[in-house]
Amino acid sequence: EYIGAVPLVHEIGVKAFLQRYSNPGDVTGIPLHVMTHPPGGVLFLWLASLLLGGSVWAATLATILFTSLVLAAIGWLGARWYGESVGRCAMALFLFVPNVILYTTTSMDGPFAVFPAFSIALYFVALKERNGWMAAGSGLALGLALFMTYSSTFIPLFFCVSVLLT
Repeated sequence: EYIGAVPLVHEIGVKAFLQRYSNPGDVTGIPLHVMTHPPGGVLFLWLASLLLGGSVWAATLATILFTSLVLAAIGWLGARWYGESVGRCAMALFLFVPNVILYTTTSMDGPFAVFPAFSIALYFVALKERNGWMAAGSGLALGLALFMTYSSTFIPLFFCVSVLLT
């Protein structure tokens, strides 16, 4: 359904789209399911359509390619903590998780997972290495994650619990 809202962004512009999106009484042209999520998914597909030509296939390709960045976060964290071989194994194991294969290639769940994955990876590196830049990067990634999916609201709670446990 997200791709169905992309023409509206082309028609009225990003600012007007965000204004309409934030006003529940003015949902004309925005699919109902899309309104149950933050506007990041639609804006991601809109940007992909601008960069790759606007077809559904281009949006699908952009979704799959962008989702593959989750592997970078997983591999980077594994390699940073335990070495290159563990990072590669973590990426390979992630690719064999059935839900990853099923949902990241057929829905917006893949792009929704990128920023939370980087936020969590950066958080753990910042926590282990006491690195302020990594912590700031984690916060930035978390902000972008919240723009994509409401499920990211639980990540700060996870961070607080993990700090208390460590």
